[in-house]
Amino acid sequence: MRARARGPIGDELQFIVFRAGPREFAVGILQVERILPYREPAAGAGGPAVGLLEFGGRKLPVLDLRQRLGVPAPIGEDTRLMVLDLDGLKAALVVDQVTEVIRVDSVTIAPPPADDPVPFASGEIARGDRRLLVMHPGRVLSPEERSALVPVPS
Repeated sequence: MRARARGPIGDELQFIVFRAGPREFAVGILQVERILPYREPAAGAGGPAVGLLEFGGRKLPVLDLRQRLGVPAPIGEDTRLMVLDLDGLKAALVVDQVTEVIRVDSVTIAPPPADDPVPFASGEIARGDRRLLVMHPGRVLSPEERSALVPVPS
């Protein structure tokens, strides 16, 4: 009996899949601290933030990913807040829906499409006819936007 030939094998990675507008994204599971049901953020953050979220004894800036992508941003039953670390800045992102956790072989992640204007995309995962953009949380904010987020005292 012959062994089947296999392609290269990389590390298995886990991603949380979510939707923002009509697009599907994936973010590394270890980059997500918590997924919370949506609640209206408190005012007072300024800059690119739409408000503040009390979480773990701290006030986190809330960023609406849908607005950043220029898509309609109605609040619905499935709207969620994803608490992430954006390269040293903890923040909550508003997304339309968190759908699943997937496992992916790292060698199957392609570079992001060159013609796609999403600045925080670091790759693309093909799953049948679905295309998931891999989100790099550290690229969600530009350096100017990051500096505009003044740390909020707890």
